[in-house]
Amino acid sequence: MATRGWRLERTVSTKDTTGQNIDITVGLSRDQHGNLKGLIGIGDGPTAVLGTDIAAELIENIRQTAATALANEQERP
Repeated sequence: MATRGWRLERTVSTKDTTGQNIDITVGLSRDQHGNLKGLIGIGDGPTAVLGTDIAAELIENIRQTAATALANEQERP
């Protein structure tokens, strides 16, 4: 697992849609103005900068998706 060189980062390993191992990394780094920014990167792809509003929305979307998936699994016979 390679690091992205951010000030703070945490990585979770999972599988992509083809079953291959992939890392999802979230972290913090400073922009060119010295402001602390939230970041997310998937695999070796580009980094997305997350403002606080987008980060909160992303967390809520993940929570809702996980709750829906769990509910669907529980409905299966």
